[in-house]
Amino acid sequence: MRVVRAAGVAAAVLVIAALAAGCGDGGGGSDGGGVKLAGSPIPTVSAVPPTPTICAPPTPLTLPASFPKEIPVPEDYVVWAVETSPYLHVVGRTTPPFDQGNPPHGIVADALNQKMGARDWRGKLNQGVDGGDYDLTAPDGRVMHFNALPKPECGDVQLTYDLRWVTP
Repeated sequence: MRVVRAAGVAAAVLVIAALAAGCGDGGGGSDGGGVKLAGSPIPTVSAVPPTPTICAPPTPLTLPASFPKEIPVPEDYVVWAVETSPYLHVVGRTTPPFDQGNPPHGIVADALNQKMGARDWRGKLNQGVDGGDYDLTAPDGRVMHFNALPKPECGDVQLTYDLRWVTP
């Protein structure tokens, strides 16, 4: 035990001696070889420019022919992306009318839920997901998913459809 303590004390003395030699006038601190903090400029990097907001698709698309006519789509819906595998996935944007009591994505989600409910589809809210996120089931067992996500920087709502029964 005494040997370990003596070795620890010896190591501490050596560290203190080395630091003192580097910080004194005759040490390595004043010749540029040591660490110099006072009066040194703080290193900086250039700011990364913000990513520009994109509010229009590079090329607007059309709904594919396989998109079911029974599924309501807002009149001003602009299709941004379409995937057909493993099922039909459509992403687009719409600008709902202003409603002081309901956020834009809520207006879109409520309208879609009401129209699908009138066709006897039953919806379930998926909590913990941004926007209005719902799974809807038809009386015959078909399942669809939609998400109405606010895009306030563009003043519209991204509406995504996942039609799981429409496969290639």
